[in-house]
Amino acid sequence: MDDLFPVPGTSRRFGLNPVLDLIPAIGDASAAVVSAITLFVAARNRVPKVVITRMGLNILINALIGIIPGVGEVFAFWFRPSHRNYELLKKHTPAVTGSGSPSTKSDTVFVFAIIAVILSTFAVCVIAGLYVSLLLARELFRYR
Repeated sequence: MDDLFPVPGTSRRFGLNPVLDLIPAIGDASAAVVSAITLFVAARNRVPKVVITRMGLNILINALIGIIPGVGEVFAFWFRPSHRNYELLKKHTPAVTGSGSPSTKSDTVFVFAIIAVILSTFAVCVIAGLYVSLLLARELFRYR
């Protein structure tokens, strides 16, 4: 989501996240859903809950700032939440660190709770963004 394409002449890369953010409302939602899949992978691999929470916050921060037109795309390019979450996953996966046990039902419930909070907050923001966009469009195209 964040490292697919190189930016010519730089060491930076970007992926589908900032590209999807260009599609109003739907792009932000689809990027958040794809990013949330990492949380399931983390729970399945027994990553500590505090790390899963941090990963969820990365997604939420990107989603909340992502609804601001123009600013959200630049922020997604800079913040790279999927890349951050992937690095956290690599660093804290018990198979890599040599510790851990199989995931439990409480881990799964915890991840579902975090995703529910993220998606609920994001849904409210998308609805508010669409409402503001509608008001702006109405004002811009009003006949005088």
